[in-house]
Amino acid sequence: MIFLKVLAVVLGLAFLLFGYFIYFKKKYNLINGFEADFKAGRKKEEYAKKVGMIEFVVGIVLLITGVALILFSSVRSNSIFLSIAMPKGFSLL
Repeated sequence: MIFLKVLAVVLGLAFLLFGYFIYFKKKYNLINGFEADFKAGRKKEEYAKKVGMIEFVVGIVLLITGVALILFSSVRSNSIFLSIAMPKGFSLL
């Protein structure tokens, strides 16, 4: 299960970086075949900006989801451990 969480974080970082480079840094060569289509007039710069923004947003969502799953699963397992390890009637409050 940890593999899927780490995969979500890695994919989130990859999408985030690609989206950043395409949308903000205008590295349109990262889009497969865009420069040839752009020169031929089949695609416009707005298309590249849309692709970059979509990748950027998907990257943010995947990254936040992966980190949240990692953090909340470790908190949950620690709280289960504490409830098992504490003697009955013992309270931290």
